[in-house]
Amino acid sequence: MPAQKHTATHIARKIKRQAWQLLHLHGVKALPVVDRTRIKAVLDNARARVEDLQKRLFGRKSEKSQGGSEKRSAEPDIKRPRGQ
Repeated sequence: MPAQKHTATHIARKIKRQAWQLLHLHGVKALPVVDRTRIKAVLDNARARVEDLQKRLFGRKSEKSQGGSEKRSAEPDIKRPRGQ
């Protein structure tokens, strides 16, 4: 008897899975072309924004000088004790 119960559960799950697959397939086909283009435009905008933010975060800093800070070079080198 347990084998039949297992088989019945398996069949029920298989039917539910197929039903969800059909609903998804019909849902994707039901999207109008206008909605797809709008969604694509939003996605492209989001990708462009991510790319811009990554360039700002990880890109080269334009305000940074190549030779170091002028303030540091003007200060005298005084060695101070560093603990211990």
